[in-house]
Amino acid sequence: RVIGSTQVDVQSDIKVRGICSDYDRVPLLGSLVRSIAADRYRSSSPLARRIQQNQVRSGVSREVESRVQEQLDLTADLYSQRLAEPLGVLRLDPTVVDMQTTADRLIARYRVAGDWQLAAFTPRPRAPSTSLMSVQVHQSAINNTLETILPAGELTSIAEMTEQIRTLFEIDDAMTIDDEDGSQDLAESTRVQFAPTRPLTVEIEDDVLWVTLRVVRLSRADGLDLRRFIIRAGFVAEFDGKGARLVREGHLRISGPGMSMRDRLPLRAIFNKVFSPSRTIPLMPARLAEQPAFEGLAVIQAELRDGWIGLAIGHPHDRMAPATNASERVAERWSED
Repeated sequence: RVIGSTQVDVQSDIKVRGICSDYDRVPLLGSLVRSIAADRYRSSSPLARRIQQNQVRSGVSREVESRVQEQLDLTADLYSQRLAEPLGVLRLDPTVVDMQTTADRLIARYRVAGDWQLAAFTPRPRAPSTSLMSVQVHQSAINNTLETILPAGELTSIAEMTEQIRTLFEIDDAMTIDDEDGSQDLAESTRVQFAPTRPLTVEIEDDVLWVTLRVVRLSRADGLDLRRFIIRAGFVAEFDGKGARLVREGHLRISGPGMSMRDRLPLRAIFNKVFSPSRTIPLMPARLAEQPAFEGLAVIQAELRDGWIGLAIGHPHDRMAPATNASERVAERWSED
């Protein structure tokens, strides 16, 4: 975490406002002394200017480098604490694929995957040229994380699973389970055993993010015990002002071998609370939106396309028009299936 040399351009000018001496009242001698002093000034001013500029340049460079280094250290520690270390625990190695600077932008590309996992293979969505910051995340990075983070092979309550994820990534409020509709009791009493492979996956296509849960067993204290089924839900992106979120659209799809309508009803009731249409998934961290540097800015892009989530921040008048047919595509997909 060492920065390069700082380039400081200093321009200065030295002027004599007046010359006085102890001989000013002495005729002829006073003017001679002032003339000698003026000649000495003219001969030494270039050297004095260079010394002054070097001192200013050195002082400003040290101050800038010190402050930048301090902020880089804080950012690096935060990155390590909030992202690199949790991903390391999950055996996901965030590897730099490309990092470069241009006249206008700092560009960084990371691969988040274990040695045995796939990464992105489609071109990422382009952010608006007027954006000040943009992020593109491929579904493979999300799926690689979910594959290692979700417990498999054992029954775990939804509340325990949520708490483990919150603890691992130090999430404060993004996954809070409210109890207005009984979701907290449901999360504590419902136990789930996920499939050993691809337990929870996301697929992004046609402006829709599809979430698929593969469950081996689900049980509850009231005697409910169901085996081997798949739950699928569709989400679309919405953004306005400083916020961006995923909102559920359409009905849940539930499938499984030999699953009757009687079995589907309790599952639909349970997962309509897990994937509640009233509980959105934030794409923009609240702490980022609250930063002073975000004042006067807004989310101008929240796009789901070809396996990618694209998010961009800029000035409100540069806002991209969101997809208008995402809901219709969700409905069409259900009718096709």
